[in-house]
Amino acid sequence: MTEKHFSWFMVGLAMGACASALLAQRQRKSALQVMAGKIVNGKAFLYRTGARARGSASQLLDHGVTGLERASTAFTAAVEAGKSALAAR
Repeated sequence: MTEKHFSWFMVGLAMGACASALLAQRQRKSALQVMAGKIVNGKAFLYRTGARARGSASQLLDHGVTGLERASTAFTAAVEAGKSALAAR
C-alpha cells in the first residue's frame, strides 16, 4: 500500500513540475514583454526630455547673448560719455 501512495505522489510531483514549467514560461514571456514596453516608454521619455532640454538651453543661450549685448552697449556708451566729459574739461 505504501508503494501505491508513493507512485501517486510521484505522478502528482511530475504533473506539478510540468505545470509549473509551462506556467513559468508564460509568466517569463509576459514579464519580458512588460520590461520591453517599459524600456520603449523610457526611451521615448528620454527623447522628449532631451528635446525640451535642448530647447531650454537654446532659449537660455539666446537670453544670455541678448543680455551680454545690452551690457556691452551700456559699457560702450559709458566709455564714450567718459571720453566726452574729459574732452569737455
